[in-house]
Amino acid sequence: MFNDTDTVEYAFKRAFYRVDGVTMYVCWLIWAGILIWAMFDAEASRIEVLVKLMIGLMSPFLYVLLGLMRIPGLLSAVIIAAINIWFLSVYF
Repeated sequence: MFNDTDTVEYAFKRAFYRVDGVTMYVCWLIWAGILIWAMFDAEASRIEVLVKLMIGLMSPFLYVLLGLMRIPGLLSAVIIAAINIWFLSVYF
């Protein structure tokens, strides 16, 4: 949940101390690893790499969106994790 005086920079710095922020960063790292793996894969198409990049960038967007909607941190973490797990299950 964000305050009225929060800036984006402060929110992402504070995210290291919140459960929803840690969830966002963990999901972001997983998608970054998958993206790097796909970039160096000779058989992967470039559209596949672009789709993985867009899905990976969804976690920070969701973190900010759910924070602006003033959803509590634990519920926000569950939503971010559930959406990323769903996309990972579709991917694999």
